[in-house]
Amino acid sequence: MVPDILPTNTCFDDALDFITEVISANIDIKDELLKSLILVHAVCIHPDGYPYAHAWVEDRGKCIFKGIFNGKADYFAADQKEYYKDTKVIEVTKYTIMQAAALNAKHNTFGPWKPDYLALCSDKKRRRTFVT
Repeated sequence: MVPDILPTNTCFDDALDFITEVISANIDIKDELLKSLILVHAVCIHPDGYPYAHAWVEDRGKCIFKGIFNGKADYFAADQKEYYKDTKVIEVTKYTIMQAAALNAKHNTFGPWKPDYLALCSDKKRRRTFVT
């Protein structure tokens, strides 16, 4: 039995931080990464039955998310179809990196940017700016 990966409860920050880290570490293929990485904001159903807003990054059929495993926070990848099923995705909004950068600048936050997603978040006041 595989133990659960616990949430960080900072998924919107984690997703854009991942994009920033990957692009910074691979500046020689930045243009390719700007095309392949997709930021995803979604509404999912918690195991207890209530909806919640969530974020992750997609790249070629994989969902990349940050979680806590054995007390350590790290990034993990999962098959997209399995991840959607496991998190019980009911609504999805996908952004290119350039769209995400523009919305981050406009709203001065890592997200979520849609009011109905924001309404599902407990911490609505965090502000951060993301640089590509």
